[in-house]
Amino acid sequence: MVTTTRVIVQVGHCSQSVGAAQIAEALRTALSGRSELELIIAGCDGACFAAPQVIVTSPSGEIQRHANVSLSDIPFLIETISSSNTAQQSLPPFVNGGQGGIYPNNSSTSLR
Repeated sequence: MVTTTRVIVQVGHCSQSVGAAQIAEALRTALSGRSELELIIAGCDGACFAAPQVIVTSPSGEIQRHANVSLSDIPFLIETISSSNTAQQSLPPFVNGGQGGIYPNNSSTSLR
């Protein structure tokens, strides 16, 4: 059973060109010393249009997908990750003007 929250930063070739490595480093610094959080640097999932992406998976399986993340989003991400409230939250823009969100594990989601 997973007992930590996983913060996954997708760092592939395309995402590096739009700052994913800097996002990963900023999150590494912001999350250091927090044993309840695990930072994972992963490869690309093919959604170059949404890069850089940060995916947060809670121990309960809830998933938050944050797309087109910038360094200015880091404080909001930290606040969102730190929040124990799992209700739907306003997240940075997702794809085509939609919103990111929290999805139960195994649910299907659609993009506009």
